[in-house]
Amino acid sequence: MKILSTAYTQAHAIRALQHLSKAVICNRIVPSEFHKMYNALMHLERYKERLNGIKPAAEYRIKKC
Repeated sequence: MKILSTAYTQAHAIRALQHLSKAVICNRIVPSEFHKMYNALMHLERYKERLNGIKPAAEYRIKKC
């Protein structure tokens, strides 16, 4: 697996927080593991984006002439 050194986008953070909030509501995550699970979900979101071939939001920006 290729390791990317780029930063996470806001879209990654939002999707990770959505997954995390659902898990907290369903009582599947203890509060002491919140930060560790958030980091793991950020990795997962970027990995899913690469698998599906979706371009990151930064590549969709229109360049001004």
